[in-house]
Amino acid sequence: MAVIRISIMRPVPGRRQEVERLLEELEAWVSQQKGYLFGIHLSSFDLTGELGRVAVYASREDANRIAVMDHTVALRSQVHDAIMPGHMESLFEVTAASKSMGIPGVPVAGAVKARAGNKKG
Repeated sequence: MAVIRISIMRPVPGRRQEVERLLEELEAWVSQQKGYLFGIHLSSFDLTGELGRVAVYASREDANRIAVMDHTVALRSQVHDAIMPGHMESLFEVTAASKSMGIPGVPVAGAVKARAGNKKG
């Protein structure tokens, strides 16, 4: 079953561009890995300055395998050094999706449902 990892973070003041660059580098790396389907970068409209990342994987095993690769760990470590404490990261199992999403192995439904496993950093 497909899974989605959602990360929400606030860069350390003065390091936003660095975090954006690192997230782009992370996306470029993981997009080359088997089992990675696609990713989305997010930027808040409000004054919090939060950035986010949504990563979609074919399975939980793929998400976990990619997460512990040396280069992934190194990039995520650099991101962690450039963000404020208290970021949020959750892994969701995708149980349904709209047809337009086209995630393999996920039934089509009117709305996306998910079960969450939250992790705060």
